[in-house]
Amino acid sequence: MRGVLAGSAVTTIGLALVAMVGVATGQEPTSPEAGRFTPATAPWQEGPWPGTRVATLEASGAGAASARTFWLLLPDGFWIMPHTHPTVKRVNVISGTLLIGRGERFVPSATEALSAGGFTRVAADVPHFEGARGETIVQFSAVGPWGTRFLGEQQYRVETPDGGAAPCAADTAWRELDFWLGEWDVLAGGRRAGTNRIARVLGGCAIMEHWTDAGGREGKSLFYYQPITAEWKQVWVTDRAGVVGGLKEKALVERLAGGALRFQGEIPMPNGGSYLDRTTLTPLPDGRVWQLIEVSRDRGRTWQTSFDAEYVRSGS
Repeated sequence: MRGVLAGSAVTTIGLALVAMVGVATGQEPTSPEAGRFTPATAPWQEGPWPGTRVATLEASGAGAASARTFWLLLPDGFWIMPHTHPTVKRVNVISGTLLIGRGERFVPSATEALSAGGFTRVAADVPHFEGARGETIVQFSAVGPWGTRFLGEQQYRVETPDGGAAPCAADTAWRELDFWLGEWDVLAGGRRAGTNRIARVLGGCAIMEHWTDAGGREGKSLFYYQPITAEWKQVWVTDRAGVVGGLKEKALVERLAGGALRFQGEIPMPNGGSYLDRTTLTPLPDGRVWQLIEVSRDRGRTWQTSFDAEYVRSGS
């Protein structure tokens, strides 16, 4: 089974993950104020490895009395290499399929598959490894001192379903849109215009947009990066694809200050003409995102706003 290996020569820790659940310095974070979470409302942060995300749901106490529960999101084809923990780890699968194997050697064929709702328990100091079939969210719970000791130099690897290399999740070129990932409430003019879910798919090689407006109409985009030409492309399709504007194709045309990205395309008209349509996505300092869609009917000399919206993370 071939793949892209990446990691660290340090085999004693997943330092980033340890810090995120509050045991790197012995100081425990307080539990989030809200007592219940869904994948849409969890306090997601960038995870310890490329393409992963982590959300601390609960953390309290210190030392032997410490307890923590957190979610880890793994992209399709992502494997955490053989490792151990100093305390019992309880594993619940929230969504997707977790592949878990026991032993010091990485043998992907020797795993059990746990689908959503599945549970398993890994005893302290027992070597094991885990992988994701499809994008997968896993809940880990533990009581007592927490840490991760890797048994080799590599902490993770990424594989496509057919065993070929899938470098996308580990390559920063595919991650320019990371600021837009997540579950969003979309506000236009101070009123709720709809919801949007932006997620990595296909091992991080593409991004899917799942839009639902306030009236229940849907639209989906596939964003993908072409490494040969170093271009981002977008294909947008709605449930009214036969209407002008219900189907769009755009490409990244400009990178603006502050990490903003501008996509632009040409929309054909039934009379044989066309107009330009562009979308600018701007990450804001407080974690919100500003989306501005504009059209031009004079080949770009002037632009008119067709959609001006603010993205606020759901549940915030």
